[in-house]
Amino acid sequence: MPTTAWEVFANCERAVLAGVPTHRTADDKEFHFQRWVEQRIREAGYEVPMTGRNTYPDFPVTGVAESYEVKGITVGSRENDFDCNSALPSGQHGGANVLYVFGRYEGSAAGENPNVLDIVIAHGSFLNAGGGYQADNKSMRVLGSYGDILLRDRKMYVSYTPYRLLTGLREHCTLVLPQDWPDRPAAGWVQVGSAERTEHNEVLVAYHADLPANTLTPTFEPNPNAGATHHFEIWRTTEGDDGSVVTLA
Repeated sequence: MPTTAWEVFANCERAVLAGVPTHRTADDKEFHFQRWVEQRIREAGYEVPMTGRNTYPDFPVTGVAESYEVKGITVGSRENDFDCNSALPSGQHGGANVLYVFGRYEGSAAGENPNVLDIVIAHGSFLNAGGGYQADNKSMRVLGSYGDILLRDRKMYVSYTPYRLLTGLREHCTLVLPQDWPDRPAAGWVQVGSAERTEHNEVLVAYHADLPANTLTPTFEPNPNAGATHHFEIWRTTEGDDGSVVTLA
């Protein structure tokens, strides 16, 4: 199975070490890091189609069954978790592997050209092995004194970032891949850690919302994959390696 992960990561790291900034304009403060990552993918020799800003994943790679989903983080802001909007994170989507690119960049004091401080590229299965029910957005026109106000039950998800799950990621560039990921270059890479994530005993199948009490009560069923362990390898380039070891937090 061909993979872009090693080359794209190495190209992102080179840009970080060279101080290649993003470009953030006053009317477009949210997507500058996405554009930065897109440029790194293209510089690595891969093509990505033009997609909408709310497309998931952000950048499917042409001719390769891999896609990149980008999550930019202003340093000192929400570094430990991120909004997944209406989709659980996953390592697979539409038959392609999904790799999440997390990057911390300088805040507003850096002006229009903040530097990227560090990046983590992690296979989506490190965040979620793929289990868990995902409901469609639903609505009922039942609220208000006349009973004609729409109640929207919109599913939103918040997942931990690798900065919360692993140690020692800040000020480094780090690649997290499933064990035995293919096509690793023969030289230039150092494995700086490994991690195992074990599936939970239960899965959420329903929840009850008590409006007067303002509470949510979950309902669980046994997870058919309870106890399954997923193994990951943590890599850095020899240029970026300082001898430190990365472990689960």
